[in-house]
Amino acid sequence: MIEDNKDFESTKNEVMSLLKSIHNSDKTQNLYDHLQLMFDTKLILQDDDKFLDQFEDISYRIKQSGFFFPPDNKENRIKTYLEYFTKAVQSKKKLLEPLVKIEDENVTPITNVGFVPDYYSIFQSLEWCGISISEKESYLLTNSIRTFLNEKNIASASFWGKIFGKEKDYFIIETPPTEVQQIEGKVVDPELEPRGSGINKNSYFVANSLSGPWIELDDCRPSLLRASRKIKYLFTGNLNRPVVSNPWFDGKEADLLRCQIARISHNIQIIPEGKWKVAQDLRELEPVDEPREADTNECLMMKNWVHFQPSILKEGRLVHMEKEAPEGKDPEELKKEIIANDPFEPRLKSISNDSLIKCPIPNVRIPAWKLSYCYDDKIYTNQDIIINPEDPESLKKDTSISRVIIHLRNLIWPGAHVVKIKTQIHYIYFGWGMKYNDEILEDRFVFQSFPLIQKENVDLPIGEEPNQPPVIENMDNAGAMD
Repeated sequence: MIEDNKDFESTKNEVMSLLKSIHNSDKTQNLYDHLQLMFDTKLILQDDDKFLDQFEDISYRIKQSGFFFPPDNKENRIKTYLEYFTKAVQSKKKLLEPLVKIEDENVTPITNVGFVPDYYSIFQSLEWCGISISEKESYLLTNSIRTFLNEKNIASASFWGKIFGKEKDYFIIETPPTEVQQIEGKVVDPELEPRGSGINKNSYFVANSLSGPWIELDDCRPSLLRASRKIKYLFTGNLNRPVVSNPWFDGKEADLLRCQIARISHNIQIIPEGKWKVAQDLRELEPVDEPREADTNECLMMKNWVHFQPSILKEGRLVHMEKEAPEGKDPEELKKEIIANDPFEPRLKSISNDSLIKCPIPNVRIPAWKLSYCYDDKIYTNQDIIINPEDPESLKKDTSISRVIIHLRNLIWPGAHVVKIKTQIHYIYFGWGMKYNDEILEDRFVFQSFPLIQKENVDLPIGEEPNQPPVIENMDNAGAMD
């Protein structure tokens, strides 16, 4: 027993010495004193749950001022702060708590959920490109998707982007195709591509806030997609709001939102060439026999970026709808006529061959994409790469992973971004869901310049009336004649 006490005291002294040896940058406080102040604050709060919820905030305040609550009027300040904090996190509380499963009053923690990217870390890297949301919002986004996957029993999901609205915004997540819900009396569009194929390959869920609820959008109907190309509409944030436009759009905001998601997704999903090739039928893709990862210099040239998704046809589908040939006409000839009137875009088309967009300068066109990059200029070393085998201390710069961040912006759909970080490519959209230039309407959504306004003329002083007859003296004798 005595030896156990000696070992405990020895271990305690070692830990205390280690904690006291760790200081902040200006050497004014060590880790031991910091933890002691944290423990004192915990005793004042007398609430373990609230202390854990505010743990990071307490630690930050102690680092800045040396205490969490000022000594004067301490109890009233604590009460006011706790009331404010409770109101601020009440709507986000379910996202901060661990996932649990309740069955027959038995609470079981859920540790195995679907795959969710760490958007907190991803958006820290995207800040280099000017794409950013707040740290709290990125943290809540990850937890919100985790909660959503558990509730819907879906394997994976990713953040598609955010479409702004006049009243509320739409947060959008993309998932693998879900099961189609059969609704009695609902007429199925004969042109509709089945769930899991064509423009309905994936499913999409939207919410007005990260607290939910997440609502699934219906499949994209070709007739509505054709109509969406002819109108311009600012979303309000209400999925059930009718779309009042000319030409008429026979649907609600939820339907128009799904059409715009399909148009944007099939336009911005691009990849560096080198891993896929066009199959013999010229419509499908197949992996290259010896795939290779494009290096940084190749990715810095737009001609080496190609469209991965097929383009949407004029009829609002990825493949032409099969039609019955009239009597006396060969079905193959009818099929050729349909393709001639609505041809396919070539697969793996380079983005440098995309149609140019109009510019305010007459007779000038600008590319559909803009490429930029940023990089980390620090020198990193890899302990496993040695220049001189006889000298193990000689190290070589680690060039196995490129730290250059490549950023491509789509100018046809303002707000669409493609970012390549190391070997990962992120597609994200933050915008109004509007196209820059519609050839059908021959105008631009993005405002170019203010109209010329004529200056108001200065008021002139009031003068005498023009052409006033002269005043004649002695009017009584003016008409006398000799």
